[in-house]
Amino acid sequence: MKTAALVVFLAALALPGSAQDRADQPLKIRKIVVYKHGVGYFEREGKVNGRQQVSLSFKAAQMKDLLKSLYAVDLSGGKIATINYDTKDPLAKQLEDILIQVPEANALTQFLMQLKGARIRAQVAGGAVTGSVVGVEPEELQTKDGITTRYKLVLFRDDGKIMPVDLLEVRELEILDEALQKDLKRVLEVSAKSKHADRKSVVLDADGAGERDLRVGYIIETPIWKTSYRLLFEEGQKPLLQGWAILENTTDEDWDQVEVSFVAGSPMSFIMDLYTAYYPFRAEIPVGVTAAARPESQLHADAKAATAGAPAPAPPGMARGRALAEKKDKAAAEPADREEGLARRGEMRKSFAEELELSVGPAAAGVDVGELFAYKAREKVSVKRGQAALVPILSERVDGGERVVHWRPSVSTRPLNALYFKNTTSLTLEAGPVTFFDGSTCIGEGLMRKVLKKDMKDMMPYAVEAGVAVETKVNHRSDPVTRGWIANGVLNLSYTQNLETVYAVKSQLGRDVVFYLDHAKAGGYKLAEPAKSEEELEGQHRFRLELKAGQTLELKVRETQPVQNQVALLGTNAETIRFYLGQRYLSEAAKKFLGELSAAQGEINRSRAEENDLNQERARLTEDDQRVRQNLAVLRETAGELELRKKYLQRLEASDTRLEQIRTEIKDKGARRATLERDLAKKVQEFRDE
Repeated sequence: MKTAALVVFLAALALPGSAQDRADQPLKIRKIVVYKHGVGYFEREGKVNGRQQVSLSFKAAQMKDLLKSLYAVDLSGGKIATINYDTKDPLAKQLEDILIQVPEANALTQFLMQLKGARIRAQVAGGAVTGSVVGVEPEELQTKDGITTRYKLVLFRDDGKIMPVDLLEVRELEILDEALQKDLKRVLEVSAKSKHADRKSVVLDADGAGERDLRVGYIIETPIWKTSYRLLFEEGQKPLLQGWAILENTTDEDWDQVEVSFVAGSPMSFIMDLYTAYYPFRAEIPVGVTAAARPESQLHADAKAATAGAPAPAPPGMARGRALAEKKDKAAAEPADREEGLARRGEMRKSFAEELELSVGPAAAGVDVGELFAYKAREKVSVKRGQAALVPILSERVDGGERVVHWRPSVSTRPLNALYFKNTTSLTLEAGPVTFFDGSTCIGEGLMRKVLKKDMKDMMPYAVEAGVAVETKVNHRSDPVTRGWIANGVLNLSYTQNLETVYAVKSQLGRDVVFYLDHAKAGGYKLAEPAKSEEELEGQHRFRLELKAGQTLELKVRETQPVQNQVALLGTNAETIRFYLGQRYLSEAAKKFLGELSAAQGEINRSRAEENDLNQERARLTEDDQRVRQNLAVLRETAGELELRKKYLQRLEASDTRLEQIRTEIKDKGARRATLERDLAKKVQEFRDE
């Protein structure tokens, strides 16, 4: 029963197909451009014939970039009618407008029960039976093995008769309702695709006459390409520089004979989720009340839903350079002298550098892509999926390069062997690791730290140089004040602060070397000695020394910074004022003013001292008065004590008279001192000696 039901159900799925044929194989990848910011441009080409659908498959995560960049063009006069793709909606959302379902259990009988009323044609042994589905009737039969259930399909025939049909006898079922056919086809397609949630189909509908060429291009997330170099030194020869680009195939298909370009630079890129379907909240308004205002809470809910559902704003668009311009190969032909030289050496034993040079031909052509630069591989590349490849992009003898000893204290505690490299090639060199060889021996590893355009330079250390040592001494000192002037009540003093660093470079090598020293710039200071450095770098002065074998050289680097100190004249003591009066850097007018300031300040100080004396005297008299009053309180009415009381009272009277005089004098002296201070402050503020 199960086998028969399965056969019948599969037959039911044999619905009429589309009139358009879908290509069995996708378009082949013919061109790839990889960048340094995490995306790659892919170009596919292939043949189509007549009206044809071409299907491509992508990972769900790639759809965001794909929808932002996909283009398709019929190169032979046809057109692209539509481009369809699978949505991101969940299965329930995609099928919510379709009433029929394909059950997981008892698929045939449960499905047929949903077709009640639908017209179908059943092929049985006696011929075809056409009618509308009434239902499915189970029938239990007793057999020697027990009770078995059989099912009969009940049909209402066109002649008005009801006919049960044994499902075991049905060879094929055909749904005659076209709408139900489409619904069933849609249900099965969505259900099948939901089994592979990470794969999404993009279908191009190409329309035209005859066989035509079709091209599709798009950008998807791709690992950045990486660069590594080998630099080989050889006695009597120019150094050989070889460059390799690392290309990784993380897609689900092999790359077979693909044109590859590697773009140097950093164009802008971003992710915008054009793939997710957004369903903003909408207010439900009762029929006939369309003019009613919505409640305030509803407005807030709308704003919240709109904020949550809207895609993030896009940053500025990507820089030009998604597709490489087809330019003439500027380095297609090898120089004639190189070929002749190699021919002459053909029978001779080749050096390691020569062998490497001959093993890798001209690797890549340099082309400009907008404001960027690209390496276009001369040979097509094949990379299996899940694998990576080293693609040669450079193999050239270079003129620019000097083997030196280099020291930058902030990077290394010891001097380093280095190549002071200058890019004399016609290519822009990407940053990357460099392995150095002398003959066939590796002598160290370095780093090309930045992108080098033609004629740009970079210091590339590769090994510690034990034969050169450097001792450093640092000294801070201030030069005497060179200028003084008065303005706004302030004495300004100008002088120079010196930062001296002395480097003692000692060579224990048996050969002469060029020594480069990078001295960190001190913030706010300018180089004074030597007058000029060999080269100005960001944050560094670079100096060049010719270091003989066994020689010790001393390099003194002095940096200066102008410094200005300020002394507030009001409140400065007389001793300090007298010190500045004796300095040569002050003008005669300034010295005269300081003399007047000192005299006025002295008079103010004397007045303040007199006020202090009067205040002290008042305090003593007040204390004596308190003691006399305490004594008066204990005197009795005897003759002797009455005489003493009289003396005490006379003393208090004299004290009160003096206290009143003191209060008057303090007030007068305070007023006079305040006048002197105001006059002096005004005079100091108004004086200019600039």
